Amino acid sequence: MYELSVFTLNIWGIGAGLSADRKPRVLAIANHIASSEYDIVLLQEVWVPEDYDTIRKITRTEFPHAHFFDQGTIGSGTCVLSKHVIQDTTFHEFSLNGYPHKISHGDWFAGKGLGVCQIQYQEHIINVFVSHLHAEYSRSHDVYL
Repeated sequence: MYELSVFTLNIWGIGAGLSADRKPRVLAIANHIASSEYDIVLLQEVWVPEDYDTIRKITRTEFPHAHFFDQGTIGSGTCVLSKHVIQDTTFHEFSLNGYPHKISHGDWFAGKGLGVCQIQYQEHIINVFVSHLHAEYSRSHDVYL
């Protein structure tokens, strides 16, 4: 019997002052992860490179393996931290990423898709997936559906 602990979190890390208390929140999240018993951590909305750097600096000893999926104009906002060796990574970009004329939506600038990591877990190779889906801007009139 194998036991693997996985933690996933949308950190709400939008820069330019749009996410309240972003820096202290990222610091608290990184400290929580570093003191955790998780084997693998999947994060979404890591939009600011400085935030990823902070998370890596604090968690590097406990999670020596990591991958940031740097896709699109501003990145995918997704990353994987692992206590186990990441052997390979790939990213499958979604065909729907928003529209460039919807500047306030922001999704067009991001690399929306599915990040895949192949991780060596004991004698097994496991596939771990992370994604940040398209934002919902109007439930009653969704221009993306």
